[in-house]
Amino acid sequence: MAASRPLRILQVGLGGFGRAHLGVWRTLAAEQRVLLVGAVVASEHSREILSRTLDVPVFRGVEGVPAGAIDAVDIVTPVASHFDLVGHFLPRAHVHVEKPLAQTAAQAHALAALAAASDRILAVGHVYRFHPLIRRLHQIVAGIPERPAAVFGSLINPAGTRPAAVEPALEMLHWFDLIDFLYGERPERGVSVREGDVDVVSLRYPGAMNAVFRLGWAGTERVRSLELLYRDRSVQADLVDHTITLDGGGEMRKLIFPHRLQALEAELREFVTAIGERRPPAVDAATGARIVEIAERARPRPLTHAPKVAVIGGGIFGATCAAELGRFCEVTLFERHHALCEEASTLNQWRYHHGFHYPRSAEMIREIQECRPQFERVYGDAVLPGISSYYSTVPTARVISRERYLHICTSMGLPFAIEPPPDGILDRSRIDLCLKTNESVIDVERLRRIMQRRLDAAPNVTLAFGYEVVDGELLADGRKRVVARDGTGRAEDSFDYVVNASYANRNLLAKLFGFPVKPLRFDLLELLVLELPIPPVSVTVLDGPFTSLVATATPQRFTLSHIQHSVLASVTPADGLPPIWADMPSNRENLIDAASRYLPILKTARLAQPMRGTRVVHALPEDVDGRPTVVTDHGFGCWSILGGKINTSVTNACQLADRIALQQGLKRPEHGPDRGPERWPASTDDGEEWRDRLPTGARRR
Repeated sequence: MAASRPLRILQVGLGGFGRAHLGVWRTLAAEQRVLLVGAVVASEHSREILSRTLDVPVFRGVEGVPAGAIDAVDIVTPVASHFDLVGHFLPRAHVHVEKPLAQTAAQAHALAALAAASDRILAVGHVYRFHPLIRRLHQIVAGIPERPAAVFGSLINPAGTRPAAVEPALEMLHWFDLIDFLYGERPERGVSVREGDVDVVSLRYPGAMNAVFRLGWAGTERVRSLELLYRDRSVQADLVDHTITLDGGGEMRKLIFPHRLQALEAELREFVTAIGERRPPAVDAATGARIVEIAERARPRPLTHAPKVAVIGGGIFGATCAAELGRFCEVTLFERHHALCEEASTLNQWRYHHGFHYPRSAEMIREIQECRPQFERVYGDAVLPGISSYYSTVPTARVISRERYLHICTSMGLPFAIEPPPDGILDRSRIDLCLKTNESVIDVERLRRIMQRRLDAAPNVTLAFGYEVVDGELLADGRKRVVARDGTGRAEDSFDYVVNASYANRNLLAKLFGFPVKPLRFDLLELLVLELPIPPVSVTVLDGPFTSLVATATPQRFTLSHIQHSVLASVTPADGLPPIWADMPSNRENLIDAASRYLPILKTARLAQPMRGTRVVHALPEDVDGRPTVVTDHGFGCWSILGGKINTSVTNACQLADRIALQQGLKRPEHGPDRGPERWPASTDDGEEWRDRLPTGARRR
């Protein structure tokens, strides 16, 4: 090509994005950098229509293009045609082809080899690399000395717009390419599942950097979001509203970028410049082939056996998950104690919340209201009847005044009557409002028996009592190796899914599998179990004093707590793992003295026993006024549950079971212990060896 002559360009494909390409070539033609010599379409009908509107020749098929009339070709056609078109044009012209380079990794590598053996340039159109926002993101990331612990990305188009025979991971491989652009790394391992028209792809990169991408078609809006989570900051990019948000160090800053289609123009200009300077393009064929290989490996591979699930923790959340999943999965429930509900599920006041406890969190009240019907369907027999529950406000309230409490209870539809408890229990001179509510109390022993019956009725659940999970590994095929230990030794097995419901050990999976640690605050709580000669009532005084006297299933036995005096110690460890508490003296006298100011009946109480346990909350909670149940999806088929209120346990378990059933193409059984559709042969892996190693008391099958 003579230096004075514009580059002769042929465009192949004039669909939606092809029109955008055509607009850029017209801009470059006006600058006399290129000469658009024609366009190629697939059908005669399209050729006839476009010939009347375009001022360049329009050819039907590549065979009609005159030999020697072009210097470069821009291919903007469906991916299925890329391999043939690039192979046709590359021997006689430079080629720019829209991503992905080819439909398979084998095809892509063959084209890369063809380009390497020729004197032609083969450039691949990974347009996000040229976006001003992504270029700025690259600069930001380069200035942060550490890798992010986690990357979350969503690339979603509206439901119903998915083209036929298009794979999400291949069609929407921008985020694979972006990690390659930002860090120059390939994933070491990964796992992908399909949920409807969305692929959820989990990848592990060198340096324990995890990436979870949602790619596909869902909802009604386009989503192009990326979030990089570091130890002390986050970087969020949104290519729909064209912003980068920097959050950390006590500061939040937003960068805003223009909406004009600059990236495509920058990409095509770079292609022309690379040809003129006889240098490799910014995104060459080797890069394009590498990204196709990642996308191909990210395609979902359905299981050929019933999903194997490890559930860690035998409290209310873990046992309920095991029972729900056991209807169609092979489940092993690990509990380090020798019975269910030995820790957080029982070391509390057993209040069956209706919402009155959280007047500053409408979200918490709604969660409780929405989850109650499902909980009562399963565990309703554990809810004690005949308990009168009272909530009071005080004139010295700093936040929850009488008027505000009445407003929130009324607006949220919480039923109540303005009525005090029986005489002698509450000092009415110190309160300005008392509501009698319909809240009740859980009989924890009855709850435990129901949980055990459900698990006994689940034919696919193995109870590993006395086993503590101590080690694990993400395997190359996406499974999770889990190692557990009891008093006699260690045993291990591999699982398709892992659910951590061990409460205080919320960060256990972070330790085992290298997921980001969630900062947690651990509180050592002291509750008092008291004997009182009064009927079964529960009384809570809100705001400043925030003290609660709650009835139990045992007549004349109550638990007592205080917002300040029940907390013996608090710590936020760097590793997010539960501390080993030192021996501490009881604070029972201060607790009773403070609570007696509002509950004078406590002066007649007899201490039955102190009760200590660990409360876990997020160190930087998103909802500072409530304690919602938080289910964290780590990707890789792993979840952690930080239980807030037991009311949500059934709903959370059903949602999790629905996710796994959807990923495996199953309809989850709604009722009863029966297994789901028999889609797989009986398992022949090492799971039976695992069960053989369980002690007799821990085996169920």
